[in-house]
Amino acid sequence: MSSKHWEKSRRRDISYSRRRPESTNLYRIVNSSHERLEWEWGSRYEQEYGYFRKVVERSFREYLKCGILEHGCARLSCGAKGCPGGGVVAFSCKKRLVCPSCAAKRAIIFAEHLHENLLGEVPIRHMVFSLPKRLRPFFKYSRKNNTLLFRASWETILALYREILPEGVPGVVQVLQTAGGSLNFNPHLHDLVTAGVFAEDGSFYSLDYVNENKATEYFAHRVLRHMQKASLITEEVTRQILSQKHSGFSVWAGPAIPAEDSDTRHFLARYIDRGPIVLDKISIEHDIITYKTDDALTHEFDGTEFLARLSQHIPNRYESIVRYYGAWSYRYRGEQKKKAPQDIEIQPVPEGFSKKKASRAWAALIKKVHLVDPLVCPKCGEQMKIVEFPKNPKDILALCESLKNPKFKAPPLLRAPPDR
Repeated sequence: MSSKHWEKSRRRDISYSRRRPESTNLYRIVNSSHERLEWEWGSRYEQEYGYFRKVVERSFREYLKCGILEHGCARLSCGAKGCPGGGVVAFSCKKRLVCPSCAAKRAIIFAEHLHENLLGEVPIRHMVFSLPKRLRPFFKYSRKNNTLLFRASWETILALYREILPEGVPGVVQVLQTAGGSLNFNPHLHDLVTAGVFAEDGSFYSLDYVNENKATEYFAHRVLRHMQKASLITEEVTRQILSQKHSGFSVWAGPAIPAEDSDTRHFLARYIDRGPIVLDKISIEHDIITYKTDDALTHEFDGTEFLARLSQHIPNRYESIVRYYGAWSYRYRGEQKKKAPQDIEIQPVPEGFSKKKASRAWAALIKKVHLVDPLVCPKCGEQMKIVEFPKNPKDILALCESLKNPKFKAPPLLRAPPDR
């Protein structure tokens, strides 16, 4: 093979190829069963999962459009002179926690935000706060109760740190995860915490060890106290849970991760904000859906059963599942910013300068998720640019045909189970 042909083949192998969500088992399940889910909800799922939330149907409906060219795309054209290269990139749904692709992109954005704006040059540690099964339904049917978990976790960390370092405040970012290994409802918090505290003058004092047993005890007392104040449980229930040898509460604290270990810190920041579902764990055989857990156990569902279980992990619109406390809270950072000297001179916007520019963040995210740059021309390797956002479905189909993109073909539907 000549060097010219080899270079052309290499560019083709590393160039971006559009993902095809319609080829996944998840797409087939949602496409087959999301409409039946609302019809069957009252008779089959309301008792276990509560009332049917409109955000669930909206999330599934938008997911079916994600990555499908016919529902919107951007046309790319190569900027190199004489190069006929070009392509299309489909729009994404940007829905939270249903779409694995959008969830991965959100996790990358979150990790970049933490790395650039919060974590800084101080050591951090990963902590996980878990609840007993007995208390989980209180957070399953009323999502506003999640605030109690965030508050109890923060109070636990603050009490632990101040026992050893009375002066100063730690930085904490908390992410609520509700999915267990089999998509069961298991609310727990993943926290990234400074391995030490910040003093008022900005200096940092490290803390290398966290007592997990004491942390578990503190967390249990604070969760039960807040639930009792909210009239969710009685004092008798509190005494009963605390009298047990194994209450079901758990706090895990990882080792301190130094600032130099940027790879681990990036991984943790993405891990704590990951989506609930893993595509590789889903298989379908004879219209029976199997979901395999990390310990090789399998769980079988029909279409609406699977979507009902997945639906409990979809947050409500505007529901916050990420909280910042202490030195990483918006209030604390705002106060510190006011104390810092302001030597920046604000320049006026030049005439003719547009504040609204096309963002290339989407291309950077695709590159980080799929390890290829969607703006690199597959023919010459130069940068491409967006030249059009076709809206008419007929125009999109004609464009796809000219670029020899395969037409969308819906996957075969799952057969509905017999009436129960």
